[in-house]
Amino acid sequence: MDYLDRLTLSVWRLLVILIFAGILISSFTSEHFAHAQTLEDTTDLDDPDPEEGVEDNDEGIAYQTLFESDLDADLLELLEENAKLLTLSDRKPASEAALDRRAREDIETFQRILRSEGYYNAEISYRFDRQVEPLGVVIGVASGMLYKLESYIITYSGESESDPSPPEITLDELEIEPGTQAKAELINNARQKLLRLLGERGYPLAQILDQKALVDHASRVMTVNLDVDPGPYALFGPLLVAGLQSIDPDYLLNVLDWPQGEAFDRRQVAAIRRRLADMRLFESIRPELAETLDENGELPVTFHLTEAKHRSIGFGVGYSSDEGFGGEVFWEHRNLRSEGERLRLSLLGTQLRQRALAAFEKPNFWIIDQSLLLSAEARHQDGDAFKEKTIEGFIGLRRDFTDVWSATAGFRPEFSKINDNETSETDYVGLGFPVKVGRDTSDDLLDPRRGSRLSFGITPNIGDNEGVVHFLTSDNRGALYYSPFESDFLTLAARSRIAATFGEDTDDIPAHRRLYAGGGGSIRGYEFQTVGPLDASDDPIGGRSAVEFGFETRFRIGETYGVVPFIEGGSAFDEAVPDFSETIRWAAGLGLRYYTIAGPLRFDLGIPLNPRDRDEDFEFYVSFGQAF
Repeated sequence: MDYLDRLTLSVWRLLVILIFAGILISSFTSEHFAHAQTLEDTTDLDDPDPEEGVEDNDEGIAYQTLFESDLDADLLELLEENAKLLTLSDRKPASEAALDRRAREDIETFQRILRSEGYYNAEISYRFDRQVEPLGVVIGVASGMLYKLESYIITYSGESESDPSPPEITLDELEIEPGTQAKAELINNARQKLLRLLGERGYPLAQILDQKALVDHASRVMTVNLDVDPGPYALFGPLLVAGLQSIDPDYLLNVLDWPQGEAFDRRQVAAIRRRLADMRLFESIRPELAETLDENGELPVTFHLTEAKHRSIGFGVGYSSDEGFGGEVFWEHRNLRSEGERLRLSLLGTQLRQRALAAFEKPNFWIIDQSLLLSAEARHQDGDAFKEKTIEGFIGLRRDFTDVWSATAGFRPEFSKINDNETSETDYVGLGFPVKVGRDTSDDLLDPRRGSRLSFGITPNIGDNEGVVHFLTSDNRGALYYSPFESDFLTLAARSRIAATFGEDTDDIPAHRRLYAGGGGSIRGYEFQTVGPLDASDDPIGGRSAVEFGFETRFRIGETYGVVPFIEGGSAFDEAVPDFSETIRWAAGLGLRYYTIAGPLRFDLGIPLNPRDRDEDFEFYVSFGQAF
């Protein structure tokens, strides 16, 4: 089959997949409304309501809105987003009186917005221009001088004499500085930060009694005076949970490790909420603080919980030109015995590889933040590198040290029948002792845009492969994600892998435990496991070391689509230490992304840059989630 035939076949396959994906996936969109805040009113400006005199037909007054202003582009855009003259322009007013009323309402709105941005002597006017067609409504805006914040004064009142003095909170902690622009957002944020900081330092019942913003038009400065009732100094009281149905409340209270009797700190409440969310057992989690302290000076806290459905089933499909069609079907129970135990049964397969897996996790095993892991797996592979039939188990522990650091250790017995295409089928009985330490600060499992992922793994192995073998494999990976703009329309992503095996020659290591490179999860553009040493028949034989590199530039187009150019490279090596004097195989490609409510659907085309005679002209991949 020549290049054109293969390309045509891949295009037809892509069309079939796109049609199938379109049937399975629906997208959701949301509307975003800009709003402004003022010192007098901290709620969002209301969306324009239909006004008296508005008509839906073509018999009303047609008009156009023109701005004559000295504002910068961002501030002018903010006015335009909140102008009824513009947002209701397709609904003609019934008369000039109705149009005049609409314009006057906008003038009031513009005054509030400009005050919120620090312009307290702005002059805003409007007039009708009858020399243009349709009628022109000309808005004139002279912003005037920008007002500065002269001082921000906090006064405490209402505290009991027996209470400790409220903590001194500096303006630096409130991220506010005299001399800066007197913006409502800055001042209102400082007020919220003050309440948050008081809540973190033993005063969770603090309230703002009064806020006065005094404007000196002569000096063009503002003084803010905040009158605060810090409330009583509080200790953590008893923790109560409400709404449980199938989850053991004693177990839940035990693992939450509530700090009763310690100084109250709202961050602890947030941490408990995150711990509950991480259990994946609850549909809603709402903490509620009591309104008063009990007789011990403690503040009781109640968590109102709504349990989620604990059972789920699901499936996924994918395609790659080297492995063919593939998919996964799974069933999961997340509260098997009323203490958050998880059982997952899954079937995964492509035309080259198939796997049946049962995995069990017992959280908070013996101690908090430690899980017991049990799994059993049967898998089959029939590829160019080797043929495999394996039954494998795992018994181990995972320890979560922090929110981002964790470690897993255990032992892995296995029995395999292996054919490495050079020998007849052989039996391998082995025992591995994998240890892995990981750090994950990424912000999303399937579509990370910020943070990083690191994993360091080492596995000593002992087994019988037509003779006793001892070898140790180290496999280390990292990925970095960076979005330079707040809009997240651009994400830069990079990954790397370095792995090595010590203790035996390549031929003595079972083929399925050797190191390989190439394929959809490795180097797109090359066939699965084919990058590295080849035998006389151009079949891969694997190696004792491997390196991989990958770089992506992810452009998001609106809410639904994305384009991802990428380049990847690497190889496997016969030596235990990567030999960079040997050829590194590189590939480049272009991906398309279709963003769903669950994550991105991925379509990638990879082209080898320095191919060998055995390599195809391109490889194509369809799956769910980003490549890394």
